[in-house]
Amino acid sequence: MIKNIFIIILILLSEFSFSQDTVAKWTFSQPSPSVNNDGGSADNKLKKLASSTTGGSIYFVNGLTTSAAAVDGWIDPVSYTYWYVEFSTMGYENLYVFSKLSSDPLHPGPKDFIVKYKVGACGPWTDIANDSLLYTPLTVAADWTTGVVDSLNLPSGCDNIGLVYVGWFTNSDTATDGSVLLSTGVSIIDDIFITGTANGYGVKNIETNKKCSIYPNPTDGKVRIISNSEITKTEIYDMLGNTVFTDITNTKEFDLSVLTKGIYFAKVFLKNDKVLIDKIILK
Repeated sequence: MIKNIFIIILILLSEFSFSQDTVAKWTFSQPSPSVNNDGGSADNKLKKLASSTTGGSIYFVNGLTTSAAAVDGWIDPVSYTYWYVEFSTMGYENLYVFSKLSSDPLHPGPKDFIVKYKVGACGPWTDIANDSLLYTPLTVAADWTTGVVDSLNLPSGCDNIGLVYVGWFTNSDTATDGSVLLSTGVSIIDDIFITGTANGYGVKNIETNKKCSIYPNPTDGKVRIISNSEITKTEIYDMLGNTVFTDITNTKEFDLSVLTKGIYFAKVFLKNDKVLIDKIILK
């Protein structure tokens, strides 16, 4: 079945790799740790770690290897207080989450978490199933070995999407020392990795030579598809994976000036069963 949300290839491919690549990561490296993503896809360069707590700003403490992010204010499990990261998975599938949660031993933070995800800014938070469980429970202690998420597989609906979130939600009012969680309780998070397989979907059918391309690019609206093969369908997507244009004819020229300026992605289906995927910059 053809996926509704299309894959993007930001770099024209000459070879393919099915190994797991780092899509995004937050390791809070010294000497200047920050909440900013520090590796992976260029699309995620400005993505940040955040929390929904009622406490102060995120600060940094000693982590497993370098620094780790910490925050207090975890007092409302009913309203789902949580850590979260946002990132793009464009060009990636078969996604996995890795992380480490801990707690301040002097100011015990939340003991029980559930890992969730959502697609797009307005999508619902959804539990991530784990094996036979409908959700992924996570127990945390004041160490770096208990609250570990290792190779948690994100649903396929997160593949090749412009905006995906992963959140670590409190699931009780119990602190890591067994007491009732207080507003002064501190949760600590470290070594967040999102990994995936680059360009894994439809690889065998992707047109990788220069016989099919989009011109001019960047464009003020009018684009032309240059191809030696007959075109059967063209789809244009925005950065969130929403379809903004579809044509099922052999048309090779389009006017996209009605769209908002920004980055879009074209998926062009050719009669020879090849598929062109390219980025369009509308200026």
